Amino acid sequence: MTPEEIAQRFDNRSGYKLVSYGLVGLPVFRITAIATCLGRRDLAPIDEFILRALAAGMNTIGDIAGVLGLDLIVVESSLSELLRAEFIRTTCLTARDFTIELTGRGAQVARNQEIVVPMEQTIVFTIDGLTRKPRLYPTEGLYKPRELRDAGMPEVRAFPSRPPELEGIDLKDVIDVVRLDAGRADSPRQLLRINSLERRDRLYLEAIALAYRADTGGALQASFAIDGRLSVQHEQAFARNNGIEKTKLFSGLLDRSAGPALDKVLGQELSAKLKKVSKESKDAERLHQEARDARARISPRMERVDASATKAAHEQLVAVDAKIAALPVRPLAVYEHAPLLKRALEEAERRLLIVSPWIRRGVVSAGFMKALRQCVGRGVSVFIGYGIGEDERDEAEWDRAARQELEELARQSKLLRLERLGDTHAKVLIKDSEFFVITSFNWLSFRGDPNQTFREEWGTYVGVRDMVDDYFNQMVSRFPERH
Repeated sequence: MTPEEIAQRFDNRSGYKLVSYGLVGLPVFRITAIATCLGRRDLAPIDEFILRALAAGMNTIGDIAGVLGLDLIVVESSLSELLRAEFIRTTCLTARDFTIELTGRGAQVARNQEIVVPMEQTIVFTIDGLTRKPRLYPTEGLYKPRELRDAGMPEVRAFPSRPPELEGIDLKDVIDVVRLDAGRADSPRQLLRINSLERRDRLYLEAIALAYRADTGGALQASFAIDGRLSVQHEQAFARNNGIEKTKLFSGLLDRSAGPALDKVLGQELSAKLKKVSKESKDAERLHQEARDARARISPRMERVDASATKAAHEQLVAVDAKIAALPVRPLAVYEHAPLLKRALEEAERRLLIVSPWIRRGVVSAGFMKALRQCVGRGVSVFIGYGIGEDERDEAEWDRAARQELEELARQSKLLRLERLGDTHAKVLIKDSEFFVITSFNWLSFRGDPNQTFREEWGTYVGVRDMVDDYFNQMVSRFPERH
């Protein structure tokens, strides 16, 4: 599932609205420790053959030495060690003669050809940085700090930020994790004690962070989806530590400053028209709430309990979504933006205009560039405006490369116009005469910036043809003609 699909799926919290979401790295500590374990040790060859001989029914030193072709002194030395280890016992027949037999433990060792003994062993396990509990996270699925930055994913801090100490680790929890990991060849048979922590490496687990705001009062909640499922443990641990207030990633949500006035974005005439049409779409928020309520009744658990009710909720959701899509003016849910951009690239027939402050490789990827080339190849005129400030001195190397790819395509095709506008506080998407969107959503940088904080995103979709044409003409005037 895409992040947008996950966000839409979980926009169903009673009394709350999903206001932001995004890929993040959850903190994980990979612990390398020295522990005392019950481990496997192979038998020495002579000990193995003596135990096998005893298991086959031989019970005197002479019989064993004769079958194995060994000197009596060699057999006696090995038998002394096996007696000390309680693998055999002896019964005196005369002062100079005795018989030998296997103990229960010796019989088991003879079958397995290995000894289980306490030994020091290096073990590796992971501790979650939010719950502070050992969890089984495959190392190959975790990001190193540099890999997380290169992927453009912001990190969620651990609480507390320092790595775990030995005295704070519950041995029982580690035993459970080691037991789950028992398929590996180097896994201990049984963990007895952790002696010391040798390394504590900080890694990150990919997740989708979801930010909700209460319908009344404005309180915030954060949740995390891992592998497409909400983690109650992570949400509770984050809330216990006042994570929203303490984590830089969520700091933008604490500022509830209103978006720009419509007349400043659209101009007086167009904003007046929009306000008039908006009155005809007053049911938009009610329909969005109906959609959230329907999604709340759709889950694998509910489907098992009441399949007919789940089917009815699906049908209701389809019907409500169709009503929302038919509205000429409506607010956009935060997760609707990225699919709209994708659809505009793939379906535009005459013109496409995008205005976004920043260009990030996380969005302007190889897939984006392929779709853009195909769009231009269909004869679509594309206008991309970007930039706040005078230059790109703070631009990361991979983001600069993305911008340069756009510049190169603009040099190759007269249909692509790329312009540094320098003051792109407005974020705009216009497709043909079908729709325009004014929004707080950064179309070309919503993914791939590790320093970007969550903000309460807003967006307005306008699907009135003459208004779309008017706004396109207004925006395209900012792109100078080519000579």
